[in-house]
Amino acid sequence: MRATPFLAVFFIAAALAACSTAPSSGGLLDARGQAIRDAFKKADANNDEQLSREEFATLNIQDANFDEVDTDNNGLVSLAELRSYLDWRRIRADGNRPLDRNGRTIR
Repeated sequence: MRATPFLAVFFIAAALAACSTAPSSGGLLDARGQAIRDAFKKADANNDEQLSREEFATLNIQDANFDEVDTDNNGLVSLAELRSYLDWRRIRADGNRPLDRNGRTIR
């Protein structure tokens, strides 16, 4: 059976999310990860380390669909699911950027 492009991107995003939880020497990825953790904790009103639909709505992520983020369909979003979703969106956005003549993404 051949994997669809969506699944391939999803697994890559999940792998990146797993790598971003490992300790590192610091930098932009750590700052972004910390910002995601802080926003998640702020939205988690009952401190159960999962976001309900109502809590998720307070994140104000443009064009985010709760059901897309809740990949295990348990009606709650974990920090790992949120990170994976945001990484997937970033990868998808990067894939839609034009390339220069050397094949590098134009920012």
